[in-house]
Amino acid sequence: MINTTVLYFNPINPLCKQPIGAVPTGTPVELNLLTVMPLDCNDRFNVSLHIEADTALAKFNFVANMKEIASVKHGQRDIAYKAVIDVLNTPGLYFYKFAITDMNGETIYIDNNGKPFQLTVYDKNIKPNKKFLSSVVYQVFPDRFYRSGKVNPADCGRRFGDLKVYGDWYELPQYEKNENGDIAKWDFFGGDLYGVEEKLDYIHSLGADKVYLNPIFEAASNHRYDTGDYEKIDPMLGGEAAFDKLNSSCKSKKMGLILDCAFSHTGCDSKYFNKYNHYDTVGAYYHFESPYRSWYKFEENNDDEYDCWWGCKDLPNVNELDPGYMDYIITGKNSVVKKWLSKGLAGLRIDVADELPDEFILKLKQTVDKETDDKTVVIGEVWEDASNKISYDKRRRYLTSNELTGVTGYVFRNLFVDFLTNAVSSAKLQMTLFSLFENYPLHSLYSSFFMTGSHDVKRLYSIFKDYFKGDDERAVLAQKCFASVMFTFPGIPTIYYGDEICLEGDVDPDNRRTYPWGREPNPDMLAFFRKLGEYRRKAKVLQTGFFEVITCDNDIFGFKRIFKDNKDIFDDNCGREKVKGVLCFINRTSEPREIVIDTLDPKAKMVSLFDDNETYTTDSDGKVTLTVKDFKIFERVE
Repeated sequence: MINTTVLYFNPINPLCKQPIGAVPTGTPVELNLLTVMPLDCNDRFNVSLHIEADTALAKFNFVANMKEIASVKHGQRDIAYKAVIDVLNTPGLYFYKFAITDMNGETIYIDNNGKPFQLTVYDKNIKPNKKFLSSVVYQVFPDRFYRSGKVNPADCGRRFGDLKVYGDWYELPQYEKNENGDIAKWDFFGGDLYGVEEKLDYIHSLGADKVYLNPIFEAASNHRYDTGDYEKIDPMLGGEAAFDKLNSSCKSKKMGLILDCAFSHTGCDSKYFNKYNHYDTVGAYYHFESPYRSWYKFEENNDDEYDCWWGCKDLPNVNELDPGYMDYIITGKNSVVKKWLSKGLAGLRIDVADELPDEFILKLKQTVDKETDDKTVVIGEVWEDASNKISYDKRRRYLTSNELTGVTGYVFRNLFVDFLTNAVSSAKLQMTLFSLFENYPLHSLYSSFFMTGSHDVKRLYSIFKDYFKGDDERAVLAQKCFASVMFTFPGIPTIYYGDEICLEGDVDPDNRRTYPWGREPNPDMLAFFRKLGEYRRKAKVLQTGFFEVITCDNDIFGFKRIFKDNKDIFDDNCGREKVKGVLCFINRTSEPREIVIDTLDPKAKMVSLFDDNETYTTDSDGKVTLTVKDFKIFERVE
């Protein structure tokens, strides 16, 4: 029987795999299965590498024999079974495992806990948008952020009929539904783009230089994912005049706008579908001659039954690959995408990327790159590991082809929320992070949003407050732990409006409360976010530095961000950077803990970001003992 305990492979260990992580096409990858045997052991193995390739062109399998390389050290025989894969010329995923056959013909497989290991191969022509990597993003739900008073919701040119406008800005949002559970009347607080423009200095004070706006195109609902007209800014938000003023002010402050675009469906109350005849267009609904008819899929002889997003009749799905739709949204001379890119946007956030064909996303990204000289990013809404996502039985190519700059980082948010609420151990957190770092191309990981929350999930502070059974102090400290990680971790820190002041909120619509100007519940948290945001913006090591986990105990997680040989992870020279390294630790218990770190440089001095008098210096072996309560961030000083 083969003794598996003497066999070792870890894809994040450079002795086992070179290079570590995802690789561009054309890169040879060396794999080594390691084993150690006594000198008097005569066991011999035949080892082969089994690969299942899932690429953009085809799926195929192949097997490669591994070469045995033996050496004698310390009275034992070290053996490496080596294979070099040098046929990785097509972007895709290459799943692999090892087959070990002993002299008796018994065969076992070494894999990743019952699954094959994953090797991600991406198009070598994809380049990181390095300027974007310094970003901090602030997400705004426009109707709930700030009411300028410059727009009268009752007399602004809105075309959709009855609505409810709250008189009290501080009232809690509630849906008014009919007996079928459908929204009977959309409710609005009257926040507008003039209001966002007036609060840009506040946003900028958080270190944020990008403003991500939930949809702002004309629509019937307050969330505006039911687009009525892609070419118009909703009049309730101030129309295009308000957008232009906001955009101009952003540019003057060296900030940029990211627009949220829902392209997998339109609203039924739109100029394209026109179910309620609110538009003077010939909509697709019950009009066979409509120029938009081919965009939608109707049941034969019954236009009241049509394909819609998750059964929601307000959101009829479109056929994204319909030539007319592609021309209107992307490829035409005066397409929707080209119109708004001409305004100088910083980015597009693509709603429900899983619902869009790869061909559509690829053409969108190609158009964005061409129209903006690669300056504008495309962020896709993806909730899981985006490197190996399967949707509608199809492997997605978000990160292996040039489709998305990055994705919404729900996976990172969920991991650290789970850790801080004792749902996963430090070891499990570390293992999952290693998997993501192994699977994601570095430029994709470093360009993805690491979010406090969004309009689709329960508010961060409410999660912690519920977990700690109303203990506000513990909830606040947990949120500070989360923020400490978010601002020092690879990726783009993304603040959902109000999370910086511990705004509460359960799921929709409660997570879309108004920002309580003048009644901020936690000014201390606001100051905390401001300090971290500003530090993130100035410390390049937090933007493009290497990431290394520092092994801690079950309740403490720590990591460091560093340069290596004065180079960042993209091989850019960083010798002139003032901040050379940052360490971050979070402790999910309420008790201070002493931890011993022995993986730092000798005689390295570290100063706390929040207390200049708290300093540590490693000994001649790079070892130091730290006390961590809640969170600690240290800057390495020369």
